[in-house]
Amino acid sequence: MQCFFMKKVALSAILLACTYTLQAQQPDSVRTLREVTVRGIPESKFAVGAAVWQPDSAVLSRLASASLSDLLMRQSAVYMREYGGGMLATVSMRGTGPSQTALLWNGINLNLPTLGQIDFNTVPMATGCRVVVQPGSGSSLYGSDALGGTVHMRTDAEWHNGLRANLQQEFGSFGRYFTRLQASGGNEKWQVQTGLYRLQQQNDFPFRNIAKAGAPIERQQNAAVHYWGFTPEIYFRPDNKRQLSLKTWYHNHFRQVQPTMAAQEVRDEQRDENLRLVADYEQLTGKIGVFRAKTAFIFDEIIFNGSRSATWRYLAQARHEQSWNSRLTTEIGGNVQHTSAQVRAYGNTVTEQRADWFVLSRLQVRPNWLLSATVRQTLVPRFSAPIAPALGSQWQHKIAANQMLTWKVQASKGYRVPTLNDRFWQPGGNPDIRPEHSYNAETSLGWEHRKQGNFLQFHTTLFRMWVQDWILWLPRGSFWSPENAREVRVTGVEISGLYRRLITGGYWELRGHYALNQSLNLQPLNDNDRSVGKQLPYTPLHRAQASSAIVWKGWLLQTDANYTGTRYPTADNETSLKPFWLCNLMVSKDLQLKKVQGQVLLRINNLLNADYQNFQLRAMPGRHFQAGISVTIDN
Repeated sequence: MQCFFMKKVALSAILLACTYTLQAQQPDSVRTLREVTVRGIPESKFAVGAAVWQPDSAVLSRLASASLSDLLMRQSAVYMREYGGGMLATVSMRGTGPSQTALLWNGINLNLPTLGQIDFNTVPMATGCRVVVQPGSGSSLYGSDALGGTVHMRTDAEWHNGLRANLQQEFGSFGRYFTRLQASGGNEKWQVQTGLYRLQQQNDFPFRNIAKAGAPIERQQNAAVHYWGFTPEIYFRPDNKRQLSLKTWYHNHFRQVQPTMAAQEVRDEQRDENLRLVADYEQLTGKIGVFRAKTAFIFDEIIFNGSRSATWRYLAQARHEQSWNSRLTTEIGGNVQHTSAQVRAYGNTVTEQRADWFVLSRLQVRPNWLLSATVRQTLVPRFSAPIAPALGSQWQHKIAANQMLTWKVQASKGYRVPTLNDRFWQPGGNPDIRPEHSYNAETSLGWEHRKQGNFLQFHTTLFRMWVQDWILWLPRGSFWSPENAREVRVTGVEISGLYRRLITGGYWELRGHYALNQSLNLQPLNDNDRSVGKQLPYTPLHRAQASSAIVWKGWLLQTDANYTGTRYPTADNETSLKPFWLCNLMVSKDLQLKKVQGQVLLRINNLLNADYQNFQLRAMPGRHFQAGISVTIDN
């Protein structure tokens, strides 16, 4: 009965959006159409006081064969917990766990309902998505899972007349081959673009096996990776006020699961299959409003050694943004979601319904002072999910004609609804488990200076987070069971800087990021628990990244180095993994021949051949190479 009710609500929302569209249709007499798509994250304008980071576009365009995990490790201070080269990679943002960061694709949360997280190595940059990272709680804007941070991936139409096609081919060390084909075309009203990508890698790199006597050099076994996918998209603008789009992403990922150094004879394998579809409708309502509607379907399947886990999700969302005057903007909206899961350990098919409503507001108090207030409530049967409010302030002061000082403050509450595994896994699932919730406060100070082709930017953020009812799986006799067993306090500092100098024919820039995340457990599990006051497992206290790039007359020379501090494999911090540095080098050259554009590139990863472990006893590749060529035809 409840499922039927939620489906009726979802269907009603979709029909309402369609009715709204039909009623608003008018004859179009304007030939030059104005694009109505909001480029960027629509909700970001309400994230006043929050820190936001976006990778350099010049570097991003040359990392198409990399994964999202590779990008974040190379270009930010975000830490990725990687179980070997190209293996499972989960994120740790601001000292929180992998299930406490939300990954959004065109506004849809891709975290698996069963696990509550996603493998960032199964998210290739070949999709062409733009990436925006927002550390800190974003629950009031993006819902459950955005407790420690949010990673946004978004695609938009590149409106142009005629046809454009791109072919990219790369090869590299350890049997690596990558191919990507992209094509797009259209006119003023229609735009069609699609991409097809494929990667295979044997991953048979040599490593020093410290789990054996004498630490012999061996070849990694059972670590091959093969994946492919395609991303067709269609955009339609019937007039200068409306836009419709249909975006599809299919991804098929197979890998042999890399064994530990001590168990090289183990032969596990896993296949992931994902299908994501989202239909968007956007309309200007009068001169000061925007109505948006979205419906989506997400299918996720994991087959590990023949054991299958599959989920189906159906989602509908509607939201309306209104600018009441030049100072006040508000947005109201809601969404409903139906999830169905088939997991052998559940016994039967499990279904879940969720609904959210939210109110967002932004006030320009003065020309240099912004305020925001946002609130979201999630409704889940048999759960009392906490309401998630947030308050933000941003103040700017012009020190001189070419210098700007920015001060941001934000306070918020975050939450995470327990996963399906937490509630329904048998034996051990706990239907009475409570949602995690957090209290967050942060403040940042930024300074910018521009003068005669020079740009200097510096930001410092201080934050503190208290996470209560942290869910932890603990042994209970012959099986494990989740409990709200941990209380965590995270205190941290984030520092970033950028210097860019324009030169004849290009520019030179230097970037840097540093993050200190002290993530301490405050609650003992029992009288003998020695984890109180200790750093959480696999959460480095220090993480840093620096890069330098020169772009000149079609050449790009970019070097980057990142540092990962000490990590503790266990909660009592009795053992540790050594810190490590990774350095990389990339060189590329753009070529032009009439309507044909070309690019050749060379990447040297782990330039200094560091011998390191990201995860205990999981080998990582030493120095390795990638070379490629890209050809673009623009008609």
